[in-house]
Amino acid sequence: MGNDYIKFVHFDDAVLWKTKELSLPPEIVEKIKAEGLSNILFADIKRNQKLSISVENFLKNAQLIQRHQESQYYIHLSNFKTEKYDENKESRDIKLI
Repeated sequence: MGNDYIKFVHFDDAVLWKTKELSLPPEIVEKIKAEGLSNILFADIKRNQKLSISVENFLKNAQLIQRHQESQYYIHLSNFKTEKYDENKESRDIKLI
């Protein structure tokens, strides 16, 4: 894991309920690519759950869409691997951008 980007969210608020998607702004995606990170994680500490995807799969499957005021990269939940979130383990591996 040591080469991951992690975004802490509350899945109830972060997941678009109609389309079942998560999103990241283009600036963050560009920084993830520039840093050469391997994985993107969305973690919900309250649920002790994380969704993970390789950067390669994110870039392959996400779509840049303008739905509100600014464009975001949107990706469907089916592209993610669901896992238990272990705060003690994960905190060692976080790459802050």
